[in-house]
Amino acid sequence: MEYRYPLEVIGSPFNMVLNPTAGYDHSDVYIYRIFPVPITINIRFEVAGPSYVDVYDGNNNRFLLPEALISASTSYNVSWDGLGTFQPRVGKGGHVTAITMTFQLPIEQVIQGPVFLAGSIHTAKVSILVSPGGMSCAAEVFLSTDGGATKAVTSGPISFVSTGANQNILLPVTMPSAGGNYYTVHAGISIEGSLLAEFQVTEEVIVPLVGPPTIIW
Repeated sequence: MEYRYPLEVIGSPFNMVLNPTAGYDHSDVYIYRIFPVPITINIRFEVAGPSYVDVYDGNNNRFLLPEALISASTSYNVSWDGLGTFQPRVGKGGHVTAITMTFQLPIEQVIQGPVFLAGSIHTAKVSILVSPGGMSCAAEVFLSTDGGATKAVTSGPISFVSTGANQNILLPVTMPSAGGNYYTVHAGISIEGSLLAEFQVTEEVIVPLVGPPTIIW
């Protein structure tokens, strides 16, 4: 199974889910940046015996931390330019019991917003003023990962008749079926069948991906 997490959402410290794959005792957990700027990440491997570890960027076919053999719990400060992915890996036959990432982000790079489960249904209440009254209108809320160019999910247009005063329009949206991403929130207003305005609101929606836990007795 593959997991992808945006660094700006997961928070620090981040305790990584151990994810065994065909070729590794742990791999295919990818950290990526929404804001692709350099950062130093402290990564700590807790081990109970000799283990080969590395940090790899498969997008750019490069090592961020070259493979190392460790026999005791070890921390590394890994410099990352923010491009591609940050993927800690543990070779087959290793004895890693936990992987923890610690980092510090500027406040303007921290993504905050409501957290909704994948596939769940939530209703946005949008306050809209359209004047004059008596006009045929429609409102829509949608989520996007590319600044509004593409609609990941949408309420679809919900019709209403303007009153000339603020109106609360209820717009139900089903969250994306695949978790592991954050979405900007956009609202569009149409009048008499023509799109009049489209806005990006200030908050984001987070739809997390939660992997199966690894339990060690």
